[in-house]
Amino acid sequence: MNYNTCFRGRRVVHPKFGRGVIRATRHQGLFLQVDFENGNSCWTHLREVSFLDSSPQSAPDEQTGDETARNVSSKHDPEKNKSFKYRKIIEAFRLGVAPEEHVEETVFGRHQEQRHVDYWLTGADYPCLLVNGEYGAGKTHLLRWTYQKALRSGWAVAFAEVDPGESPFNRPKQLFKLIAASLRFINPKTRRKEGYRELIRYGLINGSLREHFYYRELLSASEVKWEWIEARRSHRVETGSFPLYDYSKSVNIYCYLLSGLAVAACALGLRGICLLFDEAESYQFYDYYYQYEQGLNSIRALVRLAFHEKSLLGNPADTGLDYCRKGMAGMVPFAYRKDYKLKIAFALTEKMLPLQWELLRCGAIPSWSNLELQPLTQNDFYKVFEKIKFFYEQGYEYHMDKVSPDYIFQVLNERQPVPRRFIKACIELFDLMRFGIEIS
Repeated sequence: MNYNTCFRGRRVVHPKFGRGVIRATRHQGLFLQVDFENGNSCWTHLREVSFLDSSPQSAPDEQTGDETARNVSSKHDPEKNKSFKYRKIIEAFRLGVAPEEHVEETVFGRHQEQRHVDYWLTGADYPCLLVNGEYGAGKTHLLRWTYQKALRSGWAVAFAEVDPGESPFNRPKQLFKLIAASLRFINPKTRRKEGYRELIRYGLINGSLREHFYYRELLSASEVKWEWIEARRSHRVETGSFPLYDYSKSVNIYCYLLSGLAVAACALGLRGICLLFDEAESYQFYDYYYQYEQGLNSIRALVRLAFHEKSLLGNPADTGLDYCRKGMAGMVPFAYRKDYKLKIAFALTEKMLPLQWELLRCGAIPSWSNLELQPLTQNDFYKVFEKIKFFYEQGYEYHMDKVSPDYIFQVLNERQPVPRRFIKACIELFDLMRFGIEIS
């Protein structure tokens, strides 16, 4: 029995990683490689997951090794438990992060900003958006909401958190790895949510990626090659293939890959690719000055790619940007073709002058391209308090009668605190009340 055929493409749920799609199997179907919706991809045992669709025709029995029928149901899906849902929201807020799967019902007091983003996604031609706000103001939360909005609006969308240690702008391969892992789109024909690999396959089928230096090698690809194109393996998987270097100057390679994805997305009937970069201000944290320069070079390349600069289609030496000159990588242009659409949003805590100068160099900057997160009003904070209180009561099955947000304002000693600090203070107050600790 071919277990890859039996299981591949099946939707499952894991108690820790959530929902995902099976990509491959091994050991007669006892171990499954699953691409989870949160961006993780790993091997897991068959007994650790539940199937969200009909049970497989046959699967191996772990003790006997026979191909006996195995009925795996989704009755243990934790996402169907309402208290689990609300507790997950509270625990995400406790850590100071946005609950990804419930981000739309946890955006507070940002109606004007949401309309702004909606216009940028659906009505504006300007490709770049700067989201400014202090730490804890809700930039990441708004970007997560933008991710869901872009997905529903017909974009293939990816989210990348720029980290100065793990995935900075001066290491484009690591940044592209995050983009490939988080890329999702809703297929216009099937209305199913799909990812990076599916977009490449569609591009190869309809011919839009047949001339791409990298993606054309995946016409008959093994799992090793798929991991290579996802930037999860060595720069080269076999002799003759174009390399995926991890050098700081190799931004031309990854811009070329991004433009290819955008071409495939448009050919599939999507609007294009939407990239969301969080913590973009981390470009200024570096150990050596060349890292700062290469980080700015990557930012400039992304902005010019979004603006369809014609020079990016030709020799990379004529662009004025730094690029990888090693071997075959020196032949790779910054852009694959011109028939693509790319939008990029950068979230940052302060004005990013090099980025703004680059935007100005590409053309006039419209006033709405800079989104400043305004402080929440007093009324907004009261609504936030009531919402968090509702989530807490539903998640922990604990009812609170006499409790007021005024106590939190008093403790924080400010009437307009940072939203993240206020929410965490609410949760700590509810914890104290639930454990019977008197509050003076």
